[in-house]
Amino acid sequence: MKVLIIGGRGFIGPYVVRQLTEMGNEVTIFNRGKTNSEEFPHITHIRGDLEQLDEHINEFKRFSPDVVVHMLAMNERVAKKTISGD
Repeated sequence: MKVLIIGGRGFIGPYVVRQLTEMGNEVTIFNRGKTNSEEFPHITHIRGDLEQLDEHINEFKRFSPDVVVHMLAMNERVAKKTISGD
């Protein structure tokens, strides 16, 4: 399965990424690139800011994930913005 992780480098993210990859999933992480990306050198990283998700739509489409795990959807506004792209 192809899994896009939005966030993925903070408190819980590395554990989720590790578990998913150990299960044989293809994982791509979208984050700002400000935290220890060297921990997962074999994983594709898309660098960008959560507030500009729409600027990375083509990269997300190329990856074509089966599942998106949003590690930073802390409230309804963020969740809706992620889904709608507005």
